[in-house]
Amino acid sequence: MHWLHPDLALRDTSFGKGIFAQSFIPKETLLCVWGGRVYTTEGLDAISEELRTHAIQVEVGAFLVPELPLHDADYFNHNCQPNAGFSSSITLVAMRDINADEHVCFDYAMSDTVPYDEFGRDCGARLCRKKVTAEDWRREDLQRRYQGFFSPYVQRLIEKHLLVI
Repeated sequence: MHWLHPDLALRDTSFGKGIFAQSFIPKETLLCVWGGRVYTTEGLDAISEELRTHAIQVEVGAFLVPELPLHDADYFNHNCQPNAGFSSSITLVAMRDINADEHVCFDYAMSDTVPYDEFGRDCGARLCRKKVTAEDWRREDLQRRYQGFFSPYVQRLIEKHLLVI
């Protein structure tokens, strides 16, 4: 079971569905808490592509997969200049103040370290990478920009590999 901030709503976008702020949301506000079933990397092969694309990697080899029917909180999209980031492996917070009608997104580099949901797409951000990969978390520019907003296991990997500057 998920929880979604009451001032967030699901809307149609040019590329599917996404979460939008209905009113001003201050920095550090809790935006969502995800629930679901935990699958291993190998277990992801046994689930539908629809569920796999809505999964969140929560640890090395562990993924939180939503249950059907999908909840509005399952539709947070990727953006290379996000306004949301992780405060735990299953919670998103506002990285900065978010204005009404703003698309609320996080960078999948904050949580993904295996290639279960890689894709190419222009997200529209000024700093768009044009492709989302499982290796993006290793980028020093992203480590600096998202410091404090990575999923905890990704932050541990960064520190273990001494990749943060």
